[in-house]
Amino acid sequence: MGSQHLKAQWTASYVSTNRDLNCIFAVDNNNAHIVDGDSCNYGYTYKTSNAGTLWQSNMQTFCGLSSLYFTHPDTGYAVGELGLYFKTVDGGVNWNAGTTPSNKNLNDIFFINNTIGFIAGDSGTILKTTDAGATWIPKTSSTSGDLFSVSFVDTNVGFASNKYSGIVMRTIDGGNSWTTHYISLFDLFNDITFISADTGFSCGQYGKIYKTTDSAGSWAPQNVYGVAFGTNLNSLYFVNHNTGYTVGDSGVVVKTIDGGKNWYAQNSGTKHNLHSVSFVNASLGYAVGDSGIVIKTVNGGLNGTRELKKRAELTTYPNPFTSSLTIEMADVVNDDAVLELYNLLGDKMISHEITKDTNRFILKRGDLASGVYFFQLKNSEGILASGRLTAE
Repeated sequence: MGSQHLKAQWTASYVSTNRDLNCIFAVDNNNAHIVDGDSCNYGYTYKTSNAGTLWQSNMQTFCGLSSLYFTHPDTGYAVGELGLYFKTVDGGVNWNAGTTPSNKNLNDIFFINNTIGFIAGDSGTILKTTDAGATWIPKTSSTSGDLFSVSFVDTNVGFASNKYSGIVMRTIDGGNSWTTHYISLFDLFNDITFISADTGFSCGQYGKIYKTTDSAGSWAPQNVYGVAFGTNLNSLYFVNHNTGYTVGDSGVVVKTIDGGKNWYAQNSGTKHNLHSVSFVNASLGYAVGDSGIVIKTVNGGLNGTRELKKRAELTTYPNPFTSSLTIEMADVVNDDAVLELYNLLGDKMISHEITKDTNRFILKRGDLASGVYFFQLKNSEGILASGRLTAE
């Protein structure tokens, strides 16, 4: 297993497998754990006790594993397909099979403390334990859709998300009842996380990150720079209220240091799809993905490759528009650039060249159909700005 220096941001290594790694949980400065597997093609757990220098496989299951969570360096839990559930009490050396009342795919697991935890799964499955996983009690959710992510901020307030419908469910009574909220009618979401009872984030299709400050009541897209339109973002992790990370397809890693308002791409050093990210502290973190890839940072990945001065501040009007749209920039474009317009499927519909020293131009609608579109303003340095337009 080799490693490669990546401009002092991330170093890459590989678990001794070509399988796709689904989830990582970083426990402390030395110990971290990974699970893999899909479509009933076995599942494996991996452990490092030397900060990722060497990864050892400790368990094989007959179906894939999707998520894991540790409440203590010795105590951890893993879930997977067809109701698979395991617990370790010796730091992942041995895993003991447990039982749950569900035979559905279990997609995410989260613990509030050493004894209270939740599992989210297919067909609206929500399971709760109050005795450190000895027993799991089914809870009635407000959806029959597949739940891919669950996050709690205390013993009462928690959230779970449906990947395929933009639904977020909220509970304020420890999972006994759930109310339904919507992030967006146009986007699909892969992960949610909450840093307080009011403030949370979601990530998913089209390189989009949304934020709520009213406990999932409403959501607003945030600024994401250096990520190609159409890129799936798969996993979120916040180190503190200001600093967070998201990873996604094609090796994308983006970081925020202002509470999620602006996200900037980092150099991950890989083009493999990344599925999960986890940090020990503000400096030490890992992400995992396809073909056994593991990337690690010991300096928080620095602050991203797109600094604030690189972005362009745009004003678009009228929006929605009918025949033409005016786009104005606060500053002139210093180099030749291009404005690209995409539909909701990620198809490029318009490509408009912009010459340097321009700060205003008009985009003609042409034969563009009515609907919602997304644009990106690019030059040789990368993506300068992005946004959403509506043609009526």
